[in-house]
Amino acid sequence: MKTIKNSLKNSISEENITNRGERFLVTGTYVLVILFITGFSFIMFQDRFTNTGKNETALYHKITASYELKEYQKALAECSDFNAQYPDSTNKVTVMVIEAEIFFTINDIDKTRDIIQKIFSENRIENSDYVRASVLLGKITKNDGIYDPVAMNYLENAYLKAEGLQKMEIAGFLGYQALFNRDYKTAIKYFNISTGEEGIIGRARVYIDQGNYQAAIQEYMNFFIDYPDGARYGRVRNAFIKQSLYFAGNLKKSGDFKRSIQYYLNIADMFPDDPSAYEALIKIADIYSINKNYQNAADFLDKACSIGCTNGIEEALYNKAVVYYQWGKKNESIKLFKELQQKYPSGSFSRKSGDWIELIKKDIENN
Repeated sequence: MKTIKNSLKNSISEENITNRGERFLVTGTYVLVILFITGFSFIMFQDRFTNTGKNETALYHKITASYELKEYQKALAECSDFNAQYPDSTNKVTVMVIEAEIFFTINDIDKTRDIIQKIFSENRIENSDYVRASVLLGKITKNDGIYDPVAMNYLENAYLKAEGLQKMEIAGFLGYQALFNRDYKTAIKYFNISTGEEGIIGRARVYIDQGNYQAAIQEYMNFFIDYPDGARYGRVRNAFIKQSLYFAGNLKKSGDFKRSIQYYLNIADMFPDDPSAYEALIKIADIYSINKNYQNAADFLDKACSIGCTNGIEEALYNKAVVYYQWGKKNESIKLFKELQQKYPSGSFSRKSGDWIELIKKDIENN
């Protein structure tokens, strides 16, 4: 009986062991399958994620390459693809900045404004992107020529974030915003920080707005010395000539002939090939004539004749003939008037010359 019990007990134990082994084998196999599937899925996800990252990076590099090569339409198309495919990309804002810069370059200012507004509304924006967008905003507001307090705020923030040349560039834009707001002290402060061509031009603008033409003209003179090959040389030359003629004219009206002559001389000496040089010499001759210094008047009219165009020479010759009459050299005056009639018979001064000849002849007869 005892033997049967032991035999049965052993049989049950062996059966249990066998069942446990089978269960363990099944469980282990199940776990292995789960691990295999999980690992495979992870590998597939990792591969897809890696490929997505590579595609995103590749497209971003295409955009920057097209932009640098000035293939703007191609770059804009690539930017559009990037925005559609990778709306959560860390390069999203940079791509928007590139778009804005392209639209500004092709003179689509409204589109540029729209993109800048979207850039500033982004929650995540790197300092470099903020500064680049602000530079565009500064260029737009400068061209608008009006004070914009919202733009001023963005520019002030960008100024704190910027470094080096970009900081000086933004200082220039802040200077213009202060100028448009007639805050001249602040404008000069920022233009002093914005060194280079823009600083000089900006300060001149402030002085002109204040009516301080002498200081503005001096700034332009400084420009010619410091930047003889400057990118804005032509623009500054035109502004210098315009302000110098205006200021010299005001000095002449006020009787400050010495200073007036000097400002006219600056034009004639610095830009002898410009039509304004002829005008300046005529004005100088007139000042000397008013002061009865007929010799100097005649000398400057000779200079005007040497650089003037056909119409200019005609006027200068006519003025010289008048000066000779005022000088008391009546016969020489008649001779000059006749010379003018011969050279320019259909000119605007020919008929006037005939009138003068008759007048001088009567004057000689009566005296």
